[in-house]
Amino acid sequence: ETTLIPGDGTTAWTDIVGAVTTSLGKIIPNSTVVGWDKGASFGTLPTSTDGYVEFDLALMVGQTDGFIVCGFGTSTNSGTLSNMNHTLYFANTTNGVRPYELGSQLGTFISYNFSDVFKIERIGTTVYYKKNGTTFYTSLSASTGALYFNISSNRHMGVENLKIVY
Repeated sequence: ETTLIPGDGTTAWTDIVGAVTTSLGKIIPNSTVVGWDKGASFGTLPTSTDGYVEFDLALMVGQTDGFIVCGFGTSTNSGTLSNMNHTLYFANTTNGVRPYELGSQLGTFISYNFSDVFKIERIGTTVYYKKNGTTFYTSLSASTGALYFNISSNRHMGVENLKIVY
């Protein structure tokens, strides 16, 4: 089993955009600027390999709102909804999360707390979206290629305890 954690000395953040703070398994905005202008990529889930990305949510200190999209894309610069293959969109203003694939909304919003752990997992060619170990959406699109973790943040939201395991 291989575990990739950004900032662990072997795996680094790449394609960093905007004002963000990165540390071991964590990326969070460090600017109160509003807009989808903060993000990065890291790691690879190899072609045709079972594995997952797992994380929980974080807010910039002293802030209470934010939006992020994060999950798997087929390149390291795909931090927008329209070109991320398997991603989750979080809206802290409503405490709602829903899956997106290549810009299309899937399923319905479900609620979340900052203590929840999220996982996007590929087994065979099927991708599962999970909250606290329970699947809340199963993708209808097959996945076989290499996948990279991408995140894009609007306002003050980020992720921590981030890892890719395969």
